[in-house]
Amino acid sequence: MHYVENPPNPWLKHSVEWLGEPPEAKLEVFEETQTRKIITHNDSPDVGFDYTINCYRGCIHGCTYCFSRPTHEYLGYGAGTDFDRKIVVKVNAPTLLRNELMQPSWKGDEIVFSFTSDPYIPLEANYKLTRQCLEICLEFRQPIGIITKSALIRRDIDVLQELSKHTHLAVFFTIPFTDREVARAVEPYAPLPEARFHAMTDLAAAGLSLIFGVMKVLNVAHGELIMLGGYGTYWLFALLRMDPFASLLVVIPATLVLGAVLYAVLFGFVVRAHEETRIKNSLLVGFGLALALHALALRLWTADDRSVTTAYGGAVLHVGPLAIPVIRLVSLAIAFALIAGLHLLLARWRWGKAIRATAEDWQAALLTGIDVRRAYLLAFAIGTALAGAAGTLVSVGYSISPAIGLEWTLKALIVVVLAGLGSMLGTFAAGLVVGVAEALSAAAFGGPYREVVGLVIFLVVLVARPQGLFGRPSR
Repeated sequence: MHYVENPPNPWLKHSVEWLGEPPEAKLEVFEETQTRKIITHNDSPDVGFDYTINCYRGCIHGCTYCFSRPTHEYLGYGAGTDFDRKIVVKVNAPTLLRNELMQPSWKGDEIVFSFTSDPYIPLEANYKLTRQCLEICLEFRQPIGIITKSALIRRDIDVLQELSKHTHLAVFFTIPFTDREVARAVEPYAPLPEARFHAMTDLAAAGLSLIFGVMKVLNVAHGELIMLGGYGTYWLFALLRMDPFASLLVVIPATLVLGAVLYAVLFGFVVRAHEETRIKNSLLVGFGLALALHALALRLWTADDRSVTTAYGGAVLHVGPLAIPVIRLVSLAIAFALIAGLHLLLARWRWGKAIRATAEDWQAALLTGIDVRRAYLLAFAIGTALAGAAGTLVSVGYSISPAIGLEWTLKALIVVVLAGLGSMLGTFAAGLVVGVAEALSAAAFGGPYREVVGLVIFLVVLVARPQGLFGRPSR
């Protein structure tokens, strides 16, 4: 039973207190026909967009943290259960939008569907006001953004597909909690949060393992290289409308060249030193590179989170009782394919064999005529290319920002230590182990403890088996 409960409305002279048990809060829908404008200008420095559309006021999701609750008080309602149960529907929203977009003063700035309500609250299934407004935006090639928690957005995939072909489209899903019990307590009527996807963890670690295993150089800027790959995919999608998975054909060669340049400029002199000195120097160079790339990304792209949202982002494959997001399944398949391709490259390609020989014993490789420096260059470039590919998968499964580098570097290091330094197949298996362990820990103990489990595994393996689960003991 959900009872009426509202804080005092500061805009009213009087407030109501119930004597005894308050009545049950029942859903009430008010159709508003006197709305004069539907595009609202926002000048808040805390919100990263200027114009919004809200076809509804109030939201059935019942999120306790919603910053829009006080806006309901302007209507004479309460910010508590009234916000959840007294929903205002702007039935003339599509007509108003068409008229406002036709005004000569409208300059075509991006409009975000959100702010005082989720554009896909359950009532949208009947009123279809958000869909009608999207169709009008398609007519005018109007750039838009959508912020939602609802899976109902999948109903409008056809319109969103056409919008993405002709103008800028960004869709953001808000998932503040990964633990179901916490989410149900704080967002009682919102859709359940989805489990995080860990397919790219082993791929992110594969490039790092290759670089260290061959060169004995620990590249702690690996996460920043992943970040650059993610931004490459984002801008290819935002500016050229290139599919994020197709962008791998651009991102991988570009980061391969970037890796060769970084090796020539920064890491080339490091490999000339003794192995112990290499690690120390590479840490210094890597930290410096990480700080430089982070500062450069902040300068160029600000600290805002960005993500790539495709028209098929909401597609789901049903396998019995399981619902598997298609975009994540494709990411998993690509990760497997790249790992398999790397394994074949090292096993069959002439220079792949040279890289393996150099990793085993660079002095013996040198005596047999192998150009060790070229092997080092190729190993570093390939590792950087894999980081760029991982960044592409991160951009479609997670958000990207200049700050994600450290998080992914730590994930990669955990997987590498678990696998054993230089073990490629071990890296693949260790990535799966860490991903499954984090997913199970999130389900059992809650989302905040997911990262802790990876660190616990890291410490246990370091103490019990320093060479890693799949590595060979040093002699």
